[in-house]
Amino acid sequence: MKNLIRTIGLICLTLTSQAGAFTLSQITESSGMLEVLYPANQLTMNIFTKPNLRPGTFAPGTAWANITLQAEGPGLLGLRWSPDQPRGEVYRRERIAVIYGYYNPRNKLKVEFWMPNANWKDVEDESFFVLNTAASNIGMDATLNSSSEETTVVADRYEARLEAAIYRP
Repeated sequence: MKNLIRTIGLICLTLTSQAGAFTLSQITESSGMLEVLYPANQLTMNIFTKPNLRPGTFAPGTAWANITLQAEGPGLLGLRWSPDQPRGEVYRRERIAVIYGYYNPRNKLKVEFWMPNANWKDVEDESFFVLNTAASNIGMDATLNSSSEETTVVADRYEARLEAAIYRP
């Protein structure tokens, strides 16, 4: 059964008992903090956005969100990037999980998800992060490949989904 926990701003998050997904359909107009608790406190997600970020605009190199994942204990956390636009990719870099895609190909808005405190493990032909501790941080960086100081990003036209699942041995 899906549980719609809480919505702040224009970020919508839907959860199930074993997997959760949040859709960033209006990423440029989000602000504040979104906290989601899984059943039995299996997973906590905190999404922070810069309060001084003006709606509809990104400055080159802007880091706009941070996600904290907290489980009951160490385990496997699977993150799958489901691109609704071209050039979404999952890759490994120095044992750091990086998941990124371009929300707006015209403005080349690049979004990276990275988890420094995790190792990789393949389970059933899928790659998962192994949480070394009960809590791990995922950073979300949004950067613009543009020489201009500020670029307007069209909202609600491009959206992507990041799915998370916890697997326990």
